[in-house]
Amino acid sequence: MSHPLKCLLFITILFLFAIITSGKSALCAAPENHEDVRHRIESFSVMIAEELTAIERTAAQIDTAKTKMTSLFDNYQQLFISRNASSGSPLDRKHFEATLAYLSNKNSNLVEDLKSVADTVSIRIDLFQSYEQLASNTKDTTSSLYSEYNHVWEKAQGIQAKSHKQLAQLESLLRKTDQLLGRIEKIQHGKNSLYELWRQYFIAGKTPVFSLEYWKGVLPSRNWVALKYSELENAAATITSNFVKYFFLSITLMGMGIVTKRFFQNRISTKANKEKSAIRSRFYFVLATTSLSLFLATRITFPTGMESMAALAAGLFLLSILKLSKHISNDSHLSSYGYSRFAFLFIVSTQLLTLGLPNRSITLLFLILTLTLWGKDFIFAWHKKGQPMTFTAMRGGALTPLFALAVFGYGRLACLFTIIWCMGVFVVALGTLWSHILFHGTEKSTKTQKGLSKGLLVPLGWTGAFTLPYLWLVDFFGDDTVSTILNYKITIGDYSLFLKNFVTLFILFFLTKHSIVAFNVSIDFVGSRWQKAKRGAIPSIQTLTTYAVWSLYSILAMRIIGVSLTSITVIAGGLSVGIGFGLQNVVNNFISGLILLFGRSIQQGDIIEMNSVWCTVKKINIRTTVVETFESAVIMIPNSDLVSTQLTNWTKNNPSLRRDILIGVAYGSDTEKVRQTLSRIADEHPHVLKSPPAYVHFNDFGSSSLDFILRIWIDDIDHTIRATSELRFAIDAAFRREGIEIAFPQMDIHFKTAPALADHLAKME
Repeated sequence: MSHPLKCLLFITILFLFAIITSGKSALCAAPENHEDVRHRIESFSVMIAEELTAIERTAAQIDTAKTKMTSLFDNYQQLFISRNASSGSPLDRKHFEATLAYLSNKNSNLVEDLKSVADTVSIRIDLFQSYEQLASNTKDTTSSLYSEYNHVWEKAQGIQAKSHKQLAQLESLLRKTDQLLGRIEKIQHGKNSLYELWRQYFIAGKTPVFSLEYWKGVLPSRNWVALKYSELENAAATITSNFVKYFFLSITLMGMGIVTKRFFQNRISTKANKEKSAIRSRFYFVLATTSLSLFLATRITFPTGMESMAALAAGLFLLSILKLSKHISNDSHLSSYGYSRFAFLFIVSTQLLTLGLPNRSITLLFLILTLTLWGKDFIFAWHKKGQPMTFTAMRGGALTPLFALAVFGYGRLACLFTIIWCMGVFVVALGTLWSHILFHGTEKSTKTQKGLSKGLLVPLGWTGAFTLPYLWLVDFFGDDTVSTILNYKITIGDYSLFLKNFVTLFILFFLTKHSIVAFNVSIDFVGSRWQKAKRGAIPSIQTLTTYAVWSLYSILAMRIIGVSLTSITVIAGGLSVGIGFGLQNVVNNFISGLILLFGRSIQQGDIIEMNSVWCTVKKINIRTTVVETFESAVIMIPNSDLVSTQLTNWTKNNPSLRRDILIGVAYGSDTEKVRQTLSRIADEHPHVLKSPPAYVHFNDFGSSSLDFILRIWIDDIDHTIRATSELRFAIDAAFRREGIEIAFPQMDIHFKTAPALADHLAKME
């Protein structure tokens, strides 16, 4: 019975009970009020009619509870019979524990329903017991009223008797549910943990391939074949009975995936705009949607079985994600080894484990698989003669440790490591695909909020990329197994850490790294629309954000591994003396670097002049600032020198630069024509600013020329040298056309006649 219906019934009963109790005082005070007594008897008659319907409803609920109880006991008996069969296989044991949990949950729900019905029946019994008090108040009434009362009372006694019987049945069912719960708990506590079974399944009792004993039982036995044939028949029957639910659930999930197709498909650009590549992209997107829908439908419809179907769907989803990522990823590991083989290795490894083959058979099949992939690589290299053999060795070299495990008889363990390896590749591929989908079109956005919001969503995608493999591992190996592994304690001296701490640190490190990259890319996209004078702030923001995020990660890491911040403070206090003496310059440069980043007196891209050397600031590091001279020489300047030494920043406020070009013309030239010619040349040059305008200054009357100065503003300091050179070429050409002579230094020498000089020349002749 639903909760609102129980509340309504309870309120109705209380209301009628109030009417009856209030009627009792009225009858005692005024027994001659026959009409009032008749009204209350009629009201009670209506209530009895309603309670008869409630009795029938309760009987139906009890019958339903009996059916459920019978089904639960039958399922328990089947599990009890299969208890010994499931003890050797971890997958069977996982199915066994999942079914036990399912039975326990169903039993708990049944207990709640039975208690609810029992409470309703108890209220009904208490209500009818209160009606007996009306008997003493009807003795003084007329015989007709007393007769009506007896008739109603007989019905009430019948309902009360049925209610007592139903209450007894409900209490009996509750006792049976307690018995079933006790048996389930006894079985759960009486078996080895699922983690121990998996550990023995992967590690214990393995025989190397080079041992003669290995080849005696390498093929599956007839009993295994018969058992798997029986399991296949049961699986077919289960699928047939739940096919309608499975089909409609799959179609619904596929429809939800197709709805998002346009959103994602438009953002998955390919390396080449080829029709064939676009068709493949659409195909693998449909495959990803279909495989994910089939996996979810399998897990929802068959929560305690069908591991092979679920693993196959997960493998197809892995293949589709890797193929989609192929068009956009530059990851060297993926590019060097290929995409399809990861999904192939994953599917084969999971199927070998789910089929429950003997370890020797799994080892042999895994060795054959590894040799086949190696052979394929060498054949591919043979046909493609330009490909070096080192590249082929790199493609297959990752399989060498797995091959070695299989040779020593640990074929199942090799399959496990293959699955974990493929999961790691899946995380990288899905995270890369998500980042590309978010940043597609960001370079076209001029809104800072939009670009930064997309950057902040990248860690969310990477979190999902880590979460999906974790959920699959929990589904495949069991929650108890994964929890036990994560809670494994590593002790070093007096210090202990759990494996989950290292896993958390690794995931946080990965998320922190990609969060910083995403933020920096977002700032680059947004800042590309800024004025050039403001773009220098982008590297400073990126550097400060990087320091802040990594500092936050360091604090979280210390908290995760259990390092007290108080201890760090004490250690830092002890090191302060050493820092004051030995690391004084390092700390000085570090603080100076922070001053440069926050104060932004110089920024990346600025052109500075220091000690008569012109250079461009390339990067402000934690200790030094890297600059590059115009001769392409790289100089690393300590940050403290930049803070304490005077320098000139030519692009601090404005990238434009004023330059003066000196021109001298011969005496007698038309000065007005000179001025107009120079002004026209400056106005025609593309890199000379129109505001402030160029100005021709008549500077002086020189000894050999009329001196002019062409004062101009170059739009960008990067164009200064080229622009001034082009202007000089243009001035020379224009002056030649206009007949303006460019003066050059001249000197007249006058020889004065002297008697002594004349006598000397005569002697020489």
